[in-house]
Amino acid sequence: MVSKMVKSKTLAYLWGRISSRKANVNKNLDKNRVKVDIENICGKYLQSSDDILEFEVDPKDLDYVVSIVEMGLISRYDIFQIDRTLFGAKLKEVELI
Repeated sequence: MVSKMVKSKTLAYLWGRISSRKANVNKNLDKNRVKVDIENICGKYLQSSDDILEFEVDPKDLDYVVSIVEMGLISRYDIFQIDRTLFGAKLKEVELI
């Protein structure tokens, strides 16, 4: 009986580890999807450093967007938060020497 209990706990532990990894992989995939979406929309509508784009994000993606902005994962654009789910983006100016 002890053997079955140990096997059960081991299986439960392993299943928990696998489920945790899957959740982390899904979060990373979602974050990358959001990053690519932002880059695509900015690339489509921002042509000069004078252009400003405002976009709203789905509340379920808000944590991803805030993380992307805070970590500076999109370097071509200045992205800033205007309201809870409303963001602005501007093409960064590049100084040529």
